[in-house]
Amino acid sequence: MPANFIQRLKQLWFTLASNVWFAYATIILLQTKVMWNIWRFKDLTNGDTSAYFVDAFHWNNVGLTRFSYTPIYTAYYGTLLKFFPDAVTVTWIHRVIIVFVLAILVLMLMRRLLPPGYAWLIAAWWVILPINFDSLYEVHLFAAIPALVACIIASKKPSVWTRGVALGIFALGAVLIRNELTIATGLWLLICFIAEVKLIRSGARKSIKTYIAAYILPLALGAVVVTFFYIHSNEQGSVLQKGFEVKHTLNVCQIYAFSYYQRYTDWRLSPWTQCQDLMKRDFGTEQPSMTEAIRINPPAMLSYFMWNVRLIPYGLQVLLFNGTAGNLNPDYVSVNMGFAHALWGSVLFV
Repeated sequence: MPANFIQRLKQLWFTLASNVWFAYATIILLQTKVMWNIWRFKDLTNGDTSAYFVDAFHWNNVGLTRFSYTPIYTAYYGTLLKFFPDAVTVTWIHRVIIVFVLAILVLMLMRRLLPPGYAWLIAAWWVILPINFDSLYEVHLFAAIPALVACIIASKKPSVWTRGVALGIFALGAVLIRNELTIATGLWLLICFIAEVKLIRSGARKSIKTYIAAYILPLALGAVVVTFFYIHSNEQGSVLQKGFEVKHTLNVCQIYAFSYYQRYTDWRLSPWTQCQDLMKRDFGTEQPSMTEAIRINPPAMLSYFMWNVRLIPYGLQVLLFNGTAGNLNPDYVSVNMGFAHALWGSVLFV
């Protein structure tokens, strides 16, 4: 193929990809293609989705949700029930909406960071990977939205205002969507502090009012949203505290048991419904917190942490290629293992 033809083709592609309408329309069409017929094959899953459907049904009927279990997601799910009262229909529709929102946000972020042609290709890679649209539970897909929105805002034009708004979104997501975003919130707060110190030292100091407006106002608006969901929650005060404790200790119980199930063969009960048996054996209590488990049996928890560290490269391969070249499963559900494409893709990536 002549070099000048390839150059013209590349130039044509970058011209097309630079057009906003072309870029977003084609990404939406591609996402539609890869998810087509979801209404025929996607049913209610057990576990989290079914539990959240019950919460969504409760929100739709009486306007209350559980504050400790992603209330914004529950409100979103429950609100759609007003328009699609069938359980299966509303479940696949609410997944499709989340997936399309994520596809648009990924493309938007990539266009902020890269030339349009490359941005579209990366967004397309995201769109076609089943790991991104066919995850077991929709709530995990939903949890990516605030992080992407915060990154998009932060990358728009670095300033005290964009940093403050991004901080507010991270904090809101940490409280109302996924508690794991607390780590991202803390890291972003550190980045904000370093950025402001550097600007002050360079002589670009802002007024106190500007700092208050830029940082406190987004956090205050987030607090208003948190207050709204707290008021509309059937968990308040000591009941809410107990709800958070049960959620945390059950999570520790299940993830430790699943990890143990992967590594050893002397315990073969269900990690999801019978994990208390293993925790009682290894820690003397059925549902310890993470800190209690570390204090009671440090070697067992160290082994658990090291196992998860070992799974990181396998998880990255699944994230990038929807499969791993190795023989260890980094997910809670079955994934493609011994996947040759993941091996060659990893080599090219490196």
